Amino acid sequence: MEMEIYKKRVLPLKNQLYRLALRIVGREDRAKDVVQEVLIKVWEKRTELGGVNNLEGYCARMTRNLAIDKTRSRHHQSTTALLQVQHFAAPTPTPYEATAENDTFQLIKGIVKKLPKAQREIFELRDFDGLTYKEIVEETGQSMSQVKVYLSRARYKIKMELIAAYDNHR
Repeated sequence: MEMEIYKKRVLPLKNQLYRLALRIVGREDRAKDVVQEVLIKVWEKRTELGGVNNLEGYCARMTRNLAIDKTRSRHHQSTTALLQVQHFAAPTPTPYEATAENDTFQLIKGIVKKLPKAQREIFELRDFDGLTYKEIVEETGQSMSQVKVYLSRARYKIKMELIAAYDNHR
């Protein structure tokens, strides 16, 4: 792809790509960054784009994927930073906090014991042992979708039981 073709076919897409990125990332500065990265990647891959029939669709897909990656990365970074701040702010919990955490953990363990066997096993592997979904699939022999369903149901049941328990204490 020559520079003139790039200017005529790709650069006019930048506003459309920006709107798409903005819908996904939610902030103007991040959307501009995504579009800029896409335009650079398209230019870098210009020699490989001869077989692409729908350049607009190709650019839109690239924008969508990159915006989603940026959103996931930002979520992971903010979660990690939050955990670090919490750890720094309160390195040792007060006796009250330690007791409350222990009580909550014991309550959760009691709720987990009451879950159906498959849900309990998958929940413990994921949230207590820290296994990945793939490792859980290998360990249990369940399908990926079934593991996700069981885990979702287990978490929902635990959430509802915790809400009920705390509502009864009020």
